[in-house]
Amino acid sequence: MGKFDSPVKAAPGSDLNAKQEGLLWAVVTIVAFLLLLFLDFIFQPDTSSLPGPTWLTGPVVGFVIGLIASLVVKPRSWRVQSWIVPGVVLVLVILCELFQGDAQWVGQTLATFFVGFGGGALFFRAAEKQHDYDHANRTA
Repeated sequence: MGKFDSPVKAAPGSDLNAKQEGLLWAVVTIVAFLLLLFLDFIFQPDTSSLPGPTWLTGPVVGFVIGLIASLVVKPRSWRVQSWIVPGVVLVLVILCELFQGDAQWVGQTLATFFVGFGGGALFFRAAEKQHDYDHANRTA
């Protein structure tokens, strides 16, 4: 078997196995975070109550908290297809654009939180299912 061959599926209706799905969502999450960070750099808020550069501090904090929250939620129990989660995250990120003026940094922080949470949930769901399969089929 190849490096990414696995008989276990991470999500219902997916053509990808758990390893492929985990890799896919890890890459998509990192690319989405970097894209939002780039946009935050271009459209920097004028004021912020956060320390450091406003375009960097809030988004990084939001992303890290989103990843941690996705671990706490236990996404393994989610029975939704994988494509639904990025769709919901995209809508939430677009809604974060409503934060303007002094609250712009809040919108930027929430947007990266949603990206971290959604991507982390999909990645950790795939990783947990693959780990459970590997643990159950380990040969001594």
